[in-house]
This record gives sequence, C-alpha cells and structure tokens, in this order.
Amino acid sequence: GDQHGDSVGCERVGVWTYLLNQCAAIVHYLQLIAWPYPLLLDYGPPRALLLADVAPQALLLGGLLALCGWGLLRHPRLAYPGVWFFILLAPSSSVVPIAEEWAAERRVYLALAGPLALGAATWQRNGAYRSGVAIWQCDLALYPDNPRALRGLAFGYQSAGELSAALGHYRQALQIEPDDPGVYFNLGLIYERLGELDAAIQHYARAVALVPNMAKGHNNLGTALKVVGRLQEALAHYRRAVEIDSSYVLAHKNLALLLVDLGDLVAAVDHLVAIARLRPDDQQAQYAAGNALRAIERWEAAAASYRRALAIDPDFAAARQGLAGVLQQKDAQF
Repeated sequence: GDQHGDSVGCERVGVWTYLLNQCAAIVHYLQLIAWPYPLLLDYGPPRALLLADVAPQALLLGGLLALCGWGLLRHPRLAYPGVWFFILLAPSSSVVPIAEEWAAERRVYLALAGPLALGAATWQRNGAYRSGVAIWQCDLALYPDNPRALRGLAFGYQSAGELSAALGHYRQALQIEPDDPGVYFNLGLIYERLGELDAAIQHYARAVALVPNMAKGHNNLGTALKVVGRLQEALAHYRRAVEIDSSYVLAHKNLALLLVDLGDLVAAVDHLVAIARLRPDDQQAQYAAGNALRAIERWEAAAASYRRALAIDPDFAAARQGLAGVLQQKDAQF
C-alpha cells in the first residue's frame, strides 16, 4: 500500500527514453530465461539512449509482438504463453517510466508464471514416459475404456514382471474387444510363465483360431502341448509353424527335438539341417547338423557340416573330433 511518490511518472524520465531502455531490458530478461547470468540486484536508473543503440533489440521485440498478435488470431492456444508474458510485463516494462530502475529481475516473475506453468506441465508429461506403465496410466486416467491403452498398460506390467496386474488389464481389454488375437497370445505367455498350462493352451489356441497364420502362436501352443504330454497335437502345431514361416529357427528346433523324442530321427535331421542353413555363421548349428547327419550315416553331409563349423571356429574341438570320427567311419567302409 505504500505510495511510490515520484519514482513512477514522467517528471524525471521521458516516455521515449524509458521505452528504449525497456527494449534492452526485455531482451535481457529473455536471455536470462535461457541462461540466468549475470544476475543483478540493482540495474540503476534509466540510461540516455538513442534508437540506434537498441535497434536490434527493438526489431526483435517488434517481431515477437507481431508473432504473438498473429498467433492470437490464428493459433490462440499456442500464442497464449507469449501474450501472457508481454501483457503481464507491460505495466512495469513499457511506456510508464519507473525512474529509479530501468530493469529489475523481479518484474519478470509474474510474467513468467504462465509459460513456466506450461513448462512444468511439459516436464511432468515427460516424466510419464519413464515407463510403459506410467504413460499408459496417463491415457487411461482420461479414457478408461480405450482398449489399446489397456493392452499397452497390460504389456507394460508384463514387461516389468507384474503378471497379476497384466492379467487384469488384458481381461479388461477383452471385455471391450473380445476377439483380439494379440491379447490371447500374451495371456498364453503369462499363463505359461505361471505354470498354468491348461490356461496357456486355451489362450494360444484361441489366438491361432483367430489368426491361423500366426507362426509364433502355433509354436508356443506346440510347446505347451508337449509339456502336458499331448505330443501328436504338439507335432501338428510345430509343423504348422514351419509351414507358415520356413525361416522360423525356434520352431525348426522344437520340431526336431520332438521328432527325436518320437523316434523319427530322419525327419528330425531335416530340420536341424534347415537351422544350419538359416544360420550359416553359427558353429553350434553346423555342429548339431553334423551330429544328426552322422547319426543316420550320411557321412559326406556330416563331414561338410563339421567342416563348416571348423571354418567358423578352427578351435572348435568337438567339431574336429566329430569330423575325425566321420572320416574313420568312411575309411572303415572302404
């Protein structure tokens, strides 16, 4: 409530002189927002300036004011922080002279309140991207019936190992979109990880029923069926997986292992050879193919596989021993 007396008014400093000082002051304030140095307690009284002394600052401010005016007409929400800044700063930093000080950092505090509040909101929003759980929780807070957000949040919990929370949100997603194959597949993964194989089989089966060409679905369904002893059904799904995707190495491997368990070594060899072909730089794949070919006495092919393994890793002792054994077998035949 104190009166400023003669500190405010035109008696000691003219309007034009003060306006020129404010061109320098406001640009200085903008610089301090980006880099707060140097900071001063007292900037002293207004200086005698000519327009030429502050021409660059005046042009910059004129351009910013014009941009704010244009934005207010065309994009008011985007222009609002800039308009706020200039309007709130205007009483102390335009044409009403404050004779004691041409600039004061405290004058900017209220003018920056709006833009900084928006900046704080941006900072808070950036924090939501710290995890898949956090970002999808923000979406669901506004639109709780968004099935994609529910799936995203469920997957975030699944990736973080919080399986119970993931199950709950996947089930919510299915209530909205009951025929989503990806949700059924992910539920199968979770139930399999929890050891609930009957539930895993049920959900994998639903996924491949909705998308018959889902190679991963058939492979995972085959694995769950194998664990519970339903071997022929597992075999059918493994075969379907490699039919859909002939480059699916894991399905070839699972199929080969099951064929070995079922006593069909010749058919298993074909899939181990396929893995070696798909992974030409994997010495273990070449070695496994060599062992399988050796077991069914395909000596030339076995030797070639061992040699490929040794070409990748000359110090691969097991492959060298395998090759030596094959060569001895060949010699014994002649």
